[in-house]
Amino acid sequence: MRIEVKISNSLCQIVEGLPGELIVEKSGPLTVGQLAADLNIPPVLIVLAFVDGVKCPLDFRLTKNAEINLIGPIAGG
Repeated sequence: MRIEVKISNSLCQIVEGLPGELIVEKSGPLTVGQLAADLNIPPVLIVLAFVDGVKCPLDFRLTKNAEINLIGPIAGG
């Protein structure tokens, strides 16, 4: 399956060498958390995950081509 992954700037700043966007080819079912781990993103750093525009938990199982958005910690004030 082809997965388009978009990663927030906050995660890119925390995880060295992580691109903002990438295409991943995987076979078989996979969860959002497993995908993050495969990309060396500690799941604890993921505040929000969206699959095809819908908010999903990290244990959401990917079974088809998808667009994933991973959002890291946000600070401000």
